[in-house]
Amino acid sequence: MKRKTLFLVGVILSALLFLGMLSETESKTFFGYSINIWFYRAFWLLNTSILVKAYLTTLKTEKEKN
Repeated sequence: MKRKTLFLVGVILSALLFLGMLSETESKTFFGYSINIWFYRAFWLLNTSILVKAYLTTLKTEKEKN
């Protein structure tokens, strides 16, 4: 239960960060390097996708146990 909640919180935060980046047009500093905003957006989209997949997998395994 705790792991599922952490994944859900991660999905929500990551999705909010990704959606917040859609309106920005300037380059971002990431780990001390200036990178194109599209790479930064792709990073957060990938992060969100991975967390959604982990959350859905956790839900599936939880249902199978019951």
